[in-house]
Amino acid sequence: MKKQRQIYFFLPNFAIGGAGNSIFNICKVIKRVDRSINVISIGKNYYSNKFRNIGVKVLELNKKRSISAIIEIYFFLKKVSKQNDIIFVSNINYANTLSSIFLKNIKNLKLILIERTPFQELEIYSNIFELIKKKVIYYLARIFYKRADHIIGNSKSVSGYIESKINVKVETVYPIIKIKSFSKRTYNKILNISWIGRDSKEKNLSDFLKCINLLGKENLNINIITDANIKKKIKEIVSADMVKKIKLFKFTKNKDSLSKIYLNTDIYVNTSIYEGFPNTIAEAINYECLVIANKSFGGCRELIKNNNYGFIYENDYRKLYKCISYAIKNFDVCKKKIKLAKNELVKKAKNNNNKYINFFNQL
Repeated sequence: MKKQRQIYFFLPNFAIGGAGNSIFNICKVIKRVDRSINVISIGKNYYSNKFRNIGVKVLELNKKRSISAIIEIYFFLKKVSKQNDIIFVSNINYANTLSSIFLKNIKNLKLILIERTPFQELEIYSNIFELIKKKVIYYLARIFYKRADHIIGNSKSVSGYIESKINVKVETVYPIIKIKSFSKRTYNKILNISWIGRDSKEKNLSDFLKCINLLGKENLNINIITDANIKKKIKEIVSADMVKKIKLFKFTKNKDSLSKIYLNTDIYVNTSIYEGFPNTIAEAINYECLVIANKSFGGCRELIKNNNYGFIYENDYRKLYKCISYAIKNFDVCKKKIKLAKNELVKKAKNNNNKYINFFNQL
């Protein structure tokens, strides 16, 4: 009897964010040709209802650590592999390392690793415990990534750095880029500046808040969209006069509410220290916002192209302030960058969006 094919996507922390959303978009497009698709998380999957609505099975493991989760996955897949061919897709460096160590010995299993954050992340740490953890992941990756059948980077920068450090072939496939159509974009007389992201160390919200203090003389409105209660952090950093200009929004599953924010945003700011492929930057470009981004590790510069399609600043909130101040005073001039960025994004979408369908068809 011919074996059936089953695809499993593994992301330990399936919280709201770019990685989870990207996996959902991949599943949505390949579901047309692959009937049996499953996603695995440790604990709650934020996108569980969305996955089930498109016919994707959701497995939420009751584990606290990735090592215990991967052992459970190993024994589960070993049984499944007796009657099925398996494609296992792991989606972040520490999960990729564990998957390479534990799962490659399973018969009838092809292992795909997708890198969604720059490998330079493993070189950034804040304490001795984080240093040891990241060093272990890095050295195990150098040994075991070679066991994977395919490795995919979600930007050219991510792919190139892994190839140089680990000496493996990495294919670049951008996340699926959705191009939105809407009536002619209008901009506000008092410009709206937005920041979108989790309140996590790598997203570097504090630099944006420090920059806000320097913008006291500018006439503007500020939107911050995040996953946490940051009122205390704002009051600790931002002056009382500038706090009045800030509107706070919580992340939501409702895409329409985020679309309204993008359509009311004139300048989008990304302060991240590292990004694999920055989905929020792609979305901001799609909604024809001017993008100002930190010169981070990863794919930001592939979307901004050395200041041709927006502004890149050098990891300093005072330099971010100079970029924002210039953009406010010269916004009509900046509209050319916005148009060029949107045209380039449309080209990327046309060249890229079928790549995952083709990739899975060829496995």
